[in-house]
Amino acid sequence: MWNSFTGEEEHRLTNDASARYEVWLEKDGQILSANPYDYVQVWDIGSQNVNTLKIMFDGEIEGLAWNSAKDQILIWGCGIGGTRASVPCTQGLARIWKEGTIRLSFTHEERILGAAWSEDEQELMTWGSSIKVWDTVTGGLLFSVDTDNQVAYAQWSHNGDKIIFVTSGGLFRTIPTRMEDLLVEACDYTTRNLTWQEWQLYFPGQPYRVICPQWAVHSSVP
Repeated sequence: MWNSFTGEEEHRLTNDASARYEVWLEKDGQILSANPYDYVQVWDIGSQNVNTLKIMFDGEIEGLAWNSAKDQILIWGCGIGGTRASVPCTQGLARIWKEGTIRLSFTHEERILGAAWSEDEQELMTWGSSIKVWDTVTGGLLFSVDTDNQVAYAQWSHNGDKIIFVTSGGLFRTIPTRMEDLLVEACDYTTRNLTWQEWQLYFPGQPYRVICPQWAVHSSVP
């Protein structure tokens, strides 16, 4: 690193990788460098002695993001598969580390191309050929949305009640993140309530009820 005013070298940071994926300089004096294949290196140049932390990732790295407190780091990419050029990715992987230890892991059926914390950091969104939303306390999957094409970019709305995304095919769409809003949207797309056979399949042993109030009880219900 060089001082941009004096041109003098201030820090020289090295690791054992010949390749660099990306390098970030944080405002608090931290530098992050990602090897494209297996690890992220974090240097704290703001400390008296330049401290370093090496975080191993079991796969190919696409990107990373700190939480707001800078005590947890999220890394995502491909967990199983080869390089983009030759072998397809068969399982996407995202992990949250805290103090150099894996706290939570999340998987996709395809490469994870991007991820984003929600504003309160209680939820995490990951995307590839689908969008998944996770609970960052338990690690559980809250819901998943299949898209018609690979997602090029996604973000939370300002109050977190919607996800806004664009696919590589040029489709721009918003989807609600709350269950009550998801039901409203689903009812707007359908033209009927569940059949008796569907109800028994999805809600076995429960009494039939109307899901979409604007549509009548299905004629197959006894």
